[in-house]
Amino acid sequence: MGLRYGRDRVVRGLLHFLLGKGISSIAGFLGIVLVIRLLPVDQFASYSVLVALVETLTAVSGLGLAHALLRYVPELYAQHYQQALRRYVGGSVMLRSAVLLLATLVAFLCSNHLAPLIGLGDEIGPFRLFLLLVFVRSTSQFLSQILESTLHQANAQFAFSLSAVTRLAGMLYLSSRHDVRLMEVIWVEVASDALGLAVMLYGVLRMLSQGAEGGAIPDDDAHWLRRHLRQIGRFALAGYAQHLAILPYGGNTNRLVGGRMLADAAMASYGFAQSLYEYVKRYLPAQLLVGLIRPVVVARYAQHRDFADAARMSGKVLQINMLCIGAAFVGLAVGGPEAIKWMSAGKYGTEVAVILLALFIVLLLETQRQQLELLVQTVEIYKVLIPSNVVLAASVLLAVLLLPAWGAVSFPVANIVGLVIANAWVQRRMDAFGFRFRHDWISSAQVLGIIAVATLVGLGLKEPGMSWYLAALLSGVVYSVLGYFICGDMVRDFVSDLTGSGRKLLPPLEPAAAVDRPTIAFGVLSSKQSTAAVEQIAAAVHPHPVYVHHDFSKQPDFAPRGDNITLLEQPVTTAWGDWSLVEATYRLMARALANPAVTHFQLLSESCLPLQDIARFEAYLLKEQPDAMIDILPVSTDQILYSHGWRYLPRTALLRRIGRRASTWVAGNQHAHRDLGSLNLSLALPAANFSGRVAQWVGRSALRLAARSGQRLLDANALQGYAIGAQWFGANRRTVQWLLLARQALPAFTAHYQRCHIPDESYVHTLLHNAVAAGLPLRMAPANHALYWDGNGTGPDLLTDRDYGRLSASGKYFGRKFDLDPATALRRRVLDRAGAAGRVSGAPH
Repeated sequence: MGLRYGRDRVVRGLLHFLLGKGISSIAGFLGIVLVIRLLPVDQFASYSVLVALVETLTAVSGLGLAHALLRYVPELYAQHYQQALRRYVGGSVMLRSAVLLLATLVAFLCSNHLAPLIGLGDEIGPFRLFLLLVFVRSTSQFLSQILESTLHQANAQFAFSLSAVTRLAGMLYLSSRHDVRLMEVIWVEVASDALGLAVMLYGVLRMLSQGAEGGAIPDDDAHWLRRHLRQIGRFALAGYAQHLAILPYGGNTNRLVGGRMLADAAMASYGFAQSLYEYVKRYLPAQLLVGLIRPVVVARYAQHRDFADAARMSGKVLQINMLCIGAAFVGLAVGGPEAIKWMSAGKYGTEVAVILLALFIVLLLETQRQQLELLVQTVEIYKVLIPSNVVLAASVLLAVLLLPAWGAVSFPVANIVGLVIANAWVQRRMDAFGFRFRHDWISSAQVLGIIAVATLVGLGLKEPGMSWYLAALLSGVVYSVLGYFICGDMVRDFVSDLTGSGRKLLPPLEPAAAVDRPTIAFGVLSSKQSTAAVEQIAAAVHPHPVYVHHDFSKQPDFAPRGDNITLLEQPVTTAWGDWSLVEATYRLMARALANPAVTHFQLLSESCLPLQDIARFEAYLLKEQPDAMIDILPVSTDQILYSHGWRYLPRTALLRRIGRRASTWVAGNQHAHRDLGSLNLSLALPAANFSGRVAQWVGRSALRLAARSGQRLLDANALQGYAIGAQWFGANRRTVQWLLLARQALPAFTAHYQRCHIPDESYVHTLLHNAVAAGLPLRMAPANHALYWDGNGTGPDLLTDRDYGRLSASGKYFGRKFDLDPATALRRRVLDRAGAAGRVSGAPH
């Protein structure tokens, strides 16, 4: 991604962003309060309607240029394009300004007809003057998107702060007068926004004049725009179509419809609530940080094509937004009506508070919508938004139907209905395209719990007569403390993820080394009386070295002979089902790498035998050149989740026990088995009675919650998913080296697996699964073992003479599990087939 979107630039942009937003938020809030207090109710009602013109004319004249700009400018800037960036940005600004100017001129010429249509009556003068503000403000917003897309936050935030402070100064001046009119308020806003526009324009010109800043200018710089113009055009038109489709939805249309259908007092109340709502929305993390988050997400995705990373960041933003909205909800529930009366000098009260409560629910759904749009824009599937936008647009019809009975609150109620349907549609369509985004219900439940506790505390304090502002303050303290301890890690993870300071990236993969003749280190796990069996393995794979990890605590009488056999000097005490088998495997891999001649590693147990001559395995490694030979089943389907997910997803022993019980509820009394990935999966059959169906539903729900909980660990380590498979795998030298480094790079992830049940069937598999998902160039192949689960036991079947035929036909190079008695007929037949009977050992190790 380069230095332009690297950690230093992101951190510096974040600091400028926070400073600028801090100034503009305070000045902006005081400014809107002054407007509310200064203007009479009928004038403020007109002002509330006029505000909608900015977004309406911006959408009509936009042509999708802003959507395309937000998608392609970060990519061009990150890759140090010069001519392409200047031509693209310059052309977009000129085209959009021309179309916007034309739209405002048409509205100006038709003002005698348009103003009465939206309930302004004879307010023609304010309508015409506001069109000037529309042009200035809309152009300023467009330029700010360019600056934010290139992380030039200092210019953008200075311009916003200058506008807000100038507007506040103007309103303070007007407040010294007794009779303030709407025209005067508009002139103050025009002057303040014009100053911001000048600063924005200067910042864009300065950004375009910069050189490559040490980066290499791509060879196709001069031709990039011409080659991609049609692609950009299609993307822009798709964005324009979805923007027009959604235009009838939201606060701006509600203002226009309300101006036509509501009385001045009701419209002023709705305008007051909508203004406060828009202010809160503007300074939520999702809205505040969108200019910082969007280019980082787009630039990362353009480089790595890692949708899970983008979805993870968007999910965190959504939860942080919910936490912030919850704080506003608590304050409104405890002291809302009183605070509104104070802010408006007694003009407005309970009606505004009710509308605001409904709008906060809208705000929560809109933040989810915003993150969905960001992800859709990032992967360039805008067409999925168009049908959902039609649904949102149609919600205004429901509001019109409800207005006579419910009044102004009809607008947020209708918007809530539209958002629920539209968001569900977008998520479903994204799934169909292979882009999965799931809501973190566990975090949401935590936030809802904090909201409930803080609200009850505030209302309880008001009951004996405590003042509303003190009760609201104390409930806010309770909310902040609970939020810090319960959700603090979530916020810190987001900041670390955004800045890159805490991103736990997987280690790099060394280049593949040329191999003329493989030297295969066979790592053998042993704990029984297997001296003869290990000697047979060593003879069969001769002249390759055999490293044996033997648990002498279980069988001290163990002394295999063979000059290609090496016993590990410090073995660990092993036990079935715990981390010790993974630890033993890693010690075998480390010992194998200590031999510089080793090119490959293959894990065996004492009950394994080669099924073919070792020369055929050597030939396979030379021809196919696999990096890893392992069966990997992602824990992404219900079948695998219900059967094995409880072992790895819960993060505590108690939750694992609950998960295990839930797995048995899902399986029920009647269940089937399936051999998949050399594992024995338990398959749930439909329950025969009502109680069985209830138990299955409870079990499925519990395991799905466990999956959501397990996702947190993945998110914290920049990983994407869990995987399972049989523990017997093979790998080349560079992959073994990578597995050793990955364990060191992910201590928290490893610590989790050290507490899991049967981690040897998931730890290495999950690491390699995520390595492939992260784009590491690993050539994967199936595992080399034949093993069978016909008996549906806790381990694979003990092989008998009847299995010889299918072992021979399996095409695998190794099999298990064989009886350890070296004299059994099956062992002799298999070793004869492998050409290993009577072979003499002798190889350096």
